[in-house]
Amino acid sequence: MRSSLNILALACGLGLAQGAAAITIDGNLADWGLHRNGLASDWVPDAGIHYVVDDFTTGPNNIGGQGNDVEAMYLKIDTGTLYIALVTGHDPATVQNTTAKKYARGDLAINFTGPDYDDSFEFAISTATRNGFKQGGVYAVFNWNHGLAPGHADTVTTIARGLLIGQAELAISSSFTGMGEGPQGHKHWAYEAAVPLSLFDGFIDEKLWVQWTTTGAADVLRVDPPLTSVDAPPALALFALGVPALLRRRRC
Repeated sequence: MRSSLNILALACGLGLAQGAAAITIDGNLADWGLHRNGLASDWVPDAGIHYVVDDFTTGPNNIGGQGNDVEAMYLKIDTGTLYIALVTGHDPATVQNTTAKKYARGDLAINFTGPDYDDSFEFAISTATRNGFKQGGVYAVFNWNHGLAPGHADTVTTIARGLLIGQAELAISSSFTGMGEGPQGHKHWAYEAAVPLSLFDGFIDEKLWVQWTTTGAADVLRVDPPLTSVDAPPALALFALGVPALLRRRRC
Protein backbone atom coordinates (compact mmCIF):
# COMPACT_ATOMS: atom_id res chain seq x y z
CA MET A 1 0.00 0.00 0.00
CA ARG A 2 1.88 3.08 -1.15
CA SER A 3 4.91 3.82 1.03
CA SER A 4 3.40 2.42 4.21
CA LEU A 5 5.43 1.78 7.34
CA ASN A 6 4.54 -1.72 8.51
CA ILE A 7 6.29 -2.92 11.67
CA LEU A 8 5.85 -6.37 13.19
CA ALA A 9 5.90 -6.64 16.95
CA LEU A 10 8.91 -8.44 18.44
CA ALA A 11 9.74 -12.12 17.83
CA CYS A 12 6.65 -13.29 19.69
CA GLY A 13 4.39 -11.50 17.21
CA LEU A 14 1.83 -9.40 19.01
CA GLY A 15 2.11 -12.00 21.74
CA LEU A 16 0.56 -11.95 25.16
CA ALA A 17 1.94 -8.67 26.45
CA GLN A 18 0.93 -9.13 30.07
CA GLY A 19 3.68 -6.82 31.29
CA ALA A 20 2.68 -3.93 29.03
CA ALA A 21 0.59 -0.98 30.16
CA ALA A 22 -3.14 -1.48 29.85
CA ILE A 23 -5.03 0.25 27.06
CA THR A 24 -7.90 2.49 28.17
CA ILE A 25 -10.61 2.93 25.53
CA ASP A 26 -11.15 6.69 25.71
CA GLY A 27 -9.92 8.09 22.37
CA ASN A 28 -6.60 9.23 23.88
CA LEU A 29 -3.76 7.33 22.19
CA ALA A 30 -1.02 8.26 24.68
CA ASP A 31 -1.24 4.77 26.18
CA TRP A 32 -0.26 3.39 22.76
CA GLY A 33 2.96 5.42 22.98
CA LEU A 34 1.82 7.97 20.37
CA HIS A 35 2.63 11.70 20.49
CA ARG A 36 1.66 15.07 19.01
CA ASN A 37 5.02 16.77 18.53
CA GLY A 38 4.82 17.47 14.80
CA LEU A 39 7.39 14.75 14.07
CA ALA A 40 7.45 11.58 11.99
CA SER A 41 8.18 9.66 15.19
CA ASP A 42 4.76 10.68 16.55
CA TRP A 43 3.32 7.71 14.66
CA VAL A 44 5.63 5.12 16.23
CA PRO A 45 3.89 3.22 19.08
CA ASP A 46 5.24 1.25 22.00
CA ALA A 47 6.89 -2.12 21.37
CA GLY A 48 4.52 -5.05 20.94
CA ILE A 49 2.08 -3.18 18.68
CA HIS A 50 1.56 -3.95 15.01
CA TYR A 51 0.83 -0.91 12.85
CA VAL A 52 0.71 0.71 9.44
CA VAL A 53 1.16 4.43 8.72
CA ASP A 54 0.15 6.17 5.51
CA ASP A 55 0.53 9.87 6.26
CA PHE A 56 0.34 12.54 3.51
CA THR A 57 -1.66 10.47 0.98
CA THR A 58 -5.37 10.07 0.35
CA GLY A 59 -5.54 7.30 -2.20
CA PRO A 60 -4.87 7.24 -5.93
CA ASN A 61 -7.62 9.66 -6.93
CA ASN A 62 -7.21 12.08 -3.99
CA ILE A 63 -10.99 12.23 -3.60
CA GLY A 64 -11.99 14.50 -0.74
CA GLY A 65 -8.43 15.39 0.30
CA GLN A 66 -7.46 15.48 3.98
CA GLY A 67 -11.08 15.03 4.99
CA ASN A 68 -11.05 11.44 3.72
CA ASP A 69 -7.47 10.58 4.69
CA VAL A 70 -6.77 7.50 6.80
CA GLU A 71 -3.44 8.15 8.52
CA ALA A 72 -2.60 5.14 10.68
CA MET A 73 -3.95 1.97 12.26
CA TYR A 74 -2.64 0.07 15.29
CA LEU A 75 -3.43 -3.40 16.68
CA LYS A 76 -2.51 -5.06 19.95
CA ILE A 77 -3.51 -8.38 21.47
CA ASP A 78 -3.39 -8.75 25.23
CA THR A 79 -4.96 -11.37 27.51
CA GLY A 80 -7.66 -12.44 25.10
CA THR A 81 -8.58 -8.97 23.83
CA LEU A 82 -7.98 -7.40 20.43
CA TYR A 83 -7.28 -3.66 20.71
CA ILE A 84 -7.63 -1.43 17.65
CA ALA A 85 -6.64 2.22 17.24
CA LEU A 86 -7.12 4.41 14.19
CA VAL A 87 -6.08 7.97 13.29
CA THR A 88 -7.86 9.73 10.44
CA GLY A 89 -8.35 13.18 8.97
CA HIS A 90 -12.03 12.36 8.48
CA ASP A 91 -14.45 14.14 10.81
CA PRO A 92 -16.70 11.41 12.27
CA ALA A 93 -19.58 13.88 12.37
CA THR A 94 -19.52 14.31 8.57
CA VAL A 95 -22.97 14.08 7.01
CA GLN A 96 -22.88 12.15 3.78
CA ASN A 97 -23.19 14.22 0.61
CA THR A 98 -21.71 12.38 -2.37
CA THR A 99 -22.12 15.39 -4.68
CA ALA A 100 -19.83 17.41 -2.41
CA LYS A 101 -17.47 14.41 -1.98
CA LYS A 102 -18.37 14.13 1.69
CA TYR A 103 -18.73 10.65 3.14
CA ALA A 104 -19.77 9.23 6.50
CA ARG A 105 -17.52 7.13 8.71
CA GLY A 106 -17.16 3.47 7.87
CA ASP A 107 -17.23 0.44 10.15
CA LEU A 108 -14.19 -1.50 11.35
CA ALA A 109 -14.04 -4.53 9.07
CA ILE A 110 -12.47 -7.75 10.40
CA ASN A 111 -11.42 -10.57 8.11
CA PHE A 112 -10.12 -14.05 8.91
CA THR A 113 -8.59 -15.87 5.98
CA GLY A 114 -5.97 -18.40 4.97
CA PRO A 115 -2.40 -17.48 4.04
CA ASP A 116 -3.61 -15.26 1.19
CA TYR A 117 -5.73 -12.13 1.58
CA ASP A 118 -9.36 -12.20 0.54
CA ASP A 119 -12.04 -9.55 0.98
CA SER A 120 -14.70 -11.64 2.73
CA PHE A 121 -14.59 -9.65 6.03
CA GLU A 122 -16.77 -11.91 8.16
CA PHE A 123 -17.07 -9.51 11.11
CA ALA A 124 -17.39 -5.81 11.86
CA ILE A 125 -17.50 -3.35 14.72
CA SER A 126 -20.16 -0.76 13.96
CA THR A 127 -18.78 2.75 14.49
CA ALA A 128 -22.19 4.45 14.44
CA THR A 129 -25.79 3.77 15.35
CA ARG A 130 -27.51 3.65 11.95
CA ASN A 131 -29.64 1.44 9.74
CA GLY A 132 -30.54 -0.84 12.64
CA PHE A 133 -26.93 -1.37 13.79
CA LYS A 134 -25.68 0.03 17.09
CA GLN A 135 -22.42 1.81 17.75
CA GLY A 136 -19.88 -0.57 19.25
CA GLY A 137 -21.86 -3.65 18.29
CA VAL A 138 -19.85 -6.59 16.97
CA TYR A 139 -21.59 -8.25 14.02
CA ALA A 140 -21.21 -11.37 11.96
CA VAL A 141 -21.58 -9.78 8.53
CA PHE A 142 -23.47 -11.42 5.68
CA ASN A 143 -23.51 -8.45 3.28
CA TRP A 144 -21.50 -5.23 3.05
CA ASN A 145 -22.12 -1.81 1.58
CA HIS A 146 -19.31 -0.72 -0.75
CA GLY A 147 -17.43 2.46 -1.60
CA LEU A 148 -19.46 5.30 -3.07
CA ALA A 149 -16.59 7.34 -4.49
CA PRO A 150 -15.89 6.78 -8.20
CA GLY A 151 -13.57 3.83 -8.76
CA HIS A 152 -13.95 2.40 -5.24
CA ALA A 153 -17.03 0.19 -5.54
CA ASP A 154 -15.05 -2.96 -4.67
CA THR A 155 -14.13 -1.81 -1.14
CA VAL A 156 -16.30 -2.81 1.83
CA THR A 157 -17.35 0.14 4.00
CA THR A 158 -20.36 -0.40 6.28
CA ILE A 159 -22.54 -3.32 7.36
CA ALA A 160 -25.52 -3.94 5.08
CA ARG A 161 -26.79 -7.12 6.76
CA GLY A 162 -25.45 -8.82 9.85
CA LEU A 163 -26.12 -10.58 13.15
CA LEU A 164 -25.20 -8.99 16.48
CA ILE A 165 -22.86 -11.35 18.36
CA GLY A 166 -21.42 -9.12 21.08
CA GLN A 167 -20.30 -5.69 22.14
CA ALA A 168 -16.95 -3.94 21.82
CA GLU A 169 -15.70 -0.99 23.79
CA LEU A 170 -15.49 1.89 21.32
CA ALA A 171 -14.43 5.52 21.73
CA ILE A 172 -14.03 8.31 19.18
CA SER A 173 -11.99 11.36 20.15
CA SER A 174 -12.63 15.03 19.57
CA SER A 175 -10.40 16.69 16.98
CA PHE A 176 -6.72 17.36 17.64
CA THR A 177 -3.74 18.76 15.74
CA GLY A 178 0.04 18.43 15.81
CA MET A 179 0.43 14.75 15.00
CA GLY A 180 3.06 13.88 12.39
CA GLU A 181 4.92 16.05 9.90
CA GLY A 182 1.91 17.15 7.88
CA PRO A 183 0.52 20.71 7.92
CA GLN A 184 0.07 21.58 11.58
CA GLY A 185 -3.40 22.98 11.04
CA HIS A 186 -4.70 19.63 9.82
CA LYS A 187 -7.16 18.10 12.23
CA HIS A 188 -7.18 14.44 13.18
CA TRP A 189 -9.57 12.17 15.04
CA ALA A 190 -8.81 8.90 16.83
CA TYR A 191 -10.88 5.74 17.17
CA GLU A 192 -10.19 3.11 19.82
CA ALA A 193 -11.85 -0.28 20.20
CA ALA A 194 -11.43 -3.38 22.37
CA VAL A 195 -13.14 -6.64 21.45
CA PRO A 196 -12.91 -10.08 23.12
CA LEU A 197 -11.22 -12.64 20.89
CA SER A 198 -13.74 -15.18 22.16
CA LEU A 199 -16.28 -13.64 19.78
CA PHE A 200 -14.22 -14.97 16.87
CA ASP A 201 -13.82 -18.54 18.12
CA GLY A 202 -13.80 -20.90 15.17
CA PHE A 203 -11.74 -18.41 13.15
CA ILE A 204 -8.98 -17.64 15.61
CA ASP A 205 -6.42 -19.94 13.97
CA GLU A 206 -6.65 -18.08 10.65
CA LYS A 207 -4.89 -14.95 9.38
CA LEU A 208 -6.41 -11.73 10.70
CA TRP A 209 -6.94 -8.51 8.75
CA VAL A 210 -8.54 -5.31 10.06
CA GLN A 211 -9.57 -2.53 7.67
CA TRP A 212 -11.17 0.90 7.89
CA THR A 213 -12.31 3.52 5.43
CA THR A 214 -15.12 6.03 4.95
CA THR A 215 -18.29 5.22 3.04
CA GLY A 216 -16.57 6.73 0.00
CA ALA A 217 -13.57 4.38 0.36
CA ALA A 218 -11.24 6.92 -1.28
CA ASP A 219 -8.50 5.98 1.20
CA VAL A 220 -8.18 2.62 2.96
CA LEU A 221 -5.85 1.17 5.58
CA ARG A 222 -5.51 -2.52 6.34
CA VAL A 223 -3.39 -4.21 9.03
CA ASP A 224 -2.58 -7.93 9.24
CA PRO A 225 -0.97 -9.07 12.52
CA PRO A 226 -0.20 -12.72 13.32
CA LEU A 227 -2.46 -14.56 15.76
CA THR A 228 -0.40 -17.73 16.04
CA SER A 229 0.73 -17.00 19.58
CA VAL A 230 -2.78 -16.37 20.89
CA ASP A 231 -4.54 -19.28 22.55
CA ALA A 232 -8.03 -19.84 21.22
CA PRO A 233 -10.54 -18.83 23.94
CA PRO A 234 -13.59 -20.93 24.89
CA ALA A 235 -16.32 -21.11 22.29
CA LEU A 236 -19.44 -19.03 22.73
CA ALA A 237 -22.81 -20.72 22.56
CA LEU A 238 -23.68 -18.71 19.45
CA PHE A 239 -20.80 -20.23 17.52
CA ALA A 240 -21.63 -23.68 18.78
CA LEU A 241 -24.96 -23.18 17.01
CA GLY A 242 -23.27 -22.76 13.66
CA VAL A 243 -22.40 -19.12 12.91
CA PRO A 244 -18.88 -20.06 11.70
CA ALA A 245 -20.36 -22.56 9.27
CA LEU A 246 -22.81 -19.95 8.01
CA LEU A 247 -20.02 -17.49 7.35
CA ARG A 248 -17.78 -20.08 5.72
CA ARG A 249 -20.55 -21.06 3.31
CA ARG A 250 -20.90 -17.40 2.33
CA ARG A 251 -17.17 -17.28 1.49
CA CYS A 252 -17.30 -20.26 -0.90
